[in-house]
Amino acid sequence: KRFSTGTVSREPYRPAAHLKLLESVQPHPREYAGYFASTGPLPFIKPGSKLQLSQDLFSVGDMIGEGGFAKVYSACWENGPPEEQKTVLKVQMPANDWEWYILSQVHTRFDKLKHPLKEDKGTVWKGGFMSGPRCYTYRDGAVIISAHQKMGTLLDLVNLTKNADKSIIEPIAIYLTAELLGLMELLHSIDIVHADLKPDNFLVRHVPSTQSNPSLQLIDFGKAIDLVLEPGDEKQERPVGKEGGDATTEPAKQLVNGEGNLSENTDKAHEPGHIQPTETSETKAVVKTDADNTVNTEVVDASICTEKDAIVLPVDKCPDTHNGDGSPAMMNGNNDTSNSETEKGETLENDKTAVAQVKGRKGKYHLDYFGIAGAAYCLLFGKYIEVGTVKNRWVVKGSFKRWWQVKVWEQFFDDMLNPKDEGRDCLPSLLEWREKFLELFQIEELRDGLVKAREIIEIKLLEKWRRTL
Repeated sequence: KRFSTGTVSREPYRPAAHLKLLESVQPHPREYAGYFASTGPLPFIKPGSKLQLSQDLFSVGDMIGEGGFAKVYSACWENGPPEEQKTVLKVQMPANDWEWYILSQVHTRFDKLKHPLKEDKGTVWKGGFMSGPRCYTYRDGAVIISAHQKMGTLLDLVNLTKNADKSIIEPIAIYLTAELLGLMELLHSIDIVHADLKPDNFLVRHVPSTQSNPSLQLIDFGKAIDLVLEPGDEKQERPVGKEGGDATTEPAKQLVNGEGNLSENTDKAHEPGHIQPTETSETKAVVKTDADNTVNTEVVDASICTEKDAIVLPVDKCPDTHNGDGSPAMMNGNNDTSNSETEKGETLENDKTAVAQVKGRKGKYHLDYFGIAGAAYCLLFGKYIEVGTVKNRWVVKGSFKRWWQVKVWEQFFDDMLNPKDEGRDCLPSLLEWREKFLELFQIEELRDGLVKAREIIEIKLLEKWRRTL
């Protein structure tokens, strides 16, 4: 099915708007413990060199990641705490205190949070969120340090296992989906929306299901949204300082157009978008069974949707999930986008154009639901998510194996891709879905598959590390 989105906004906030929001936060993130500021230029950083940041000394290793505004290097914090010496340096240009602020808020609010998941003594959830003990800011850039996870990202894990025994694919997908649902439930409970969920933004801390700590760690909060600072939202609590003291804020002002519009002139599609596909009478869905024991859903003869077709849903508490012509309305994910045909197997970046932003609507919890679906899809199918429409509902493209829990997965993706509204009360319960996935391990084949998955992952990791010696 083809989608055309025209001009698509890309980020919920511009850096200037971040700075404007932070002006009202007291104490300012610059006053948090671990923050160091300098008026000089950002030091030159290259692999194999020594790096002095304030009073801290680092041995810089390889560059292990690069994005539009940041580079990430492995490093050894030579005079740091023993448990934190294996670290990474996230080098941002230009400097921006927003991620430092969000990381501090995540951990401070988490410590105060009362939640059923925290009462479960079997899982220590705090390690599932990136932490930054230091932030060094210079006039042209900044460096945030965090713990190094040598197993890489969730996408690396998928690539490690996708050619292994097929019986382990679904068990590991169920386990890790349940885990990331728990992480997102906790994050939303402290009024933080990540707004950039994708397999690349989950690190793997250890082999899944081998420790009480989450095996996944959510990273890259540079585009996160703090709903406490959202204009017009009811503030459940004030931002808090890194040491735990309450931080008072002035009412956040609505920023408009060139003076700091929060919803336009941005770079990534993070805001809620309801797209209205212009369906023709030839559009239909075909459900068939393939010879390889798979259930395949196809969408054929699609039409083109332009930005003009986008509509805004009524502001009811839980409006219907369809547009005026009966076509599905969908909340947007948030990666780089480009116009493409989804039936050609385009990546997650292209498929997210299927859900264009509508001007004037604020991004909230539902922004993360597409990312949750995308991570689960990647675990199952070994690639970025692809979507289409069947009977006026957004569905994932792909062939579910007959021995998978097909009905459960179909309902899960339907819930994640077809939210009724951006309000949390109108969204599917992440906690209930987590419990539903964990209950599947009452099935003996899935329990055995998870045990086998652990063994295979450990073997493949050893092989991978030996090749790098």
